[in-house]
Amino acid sequence: MVKHMSFSSLEEIDVRLYDFKILFAYHSNKIENVMTQEIFSKRAL
Repeated sequence: MVKHMSFSSLEEIDVRLYDFKILFAYHSNKIENVMTQEIFSKRAL
């Protein structure tokens, strides 16, 4: 999926990969960042 994408800016990367980052953090089964843990416990930012 990702290796076939092309990006013109860091902002575009962030927007297009936002969902992927959340899924990866959640499914990695180890959330070390306290802020990330809080997002998943509250289910909101």
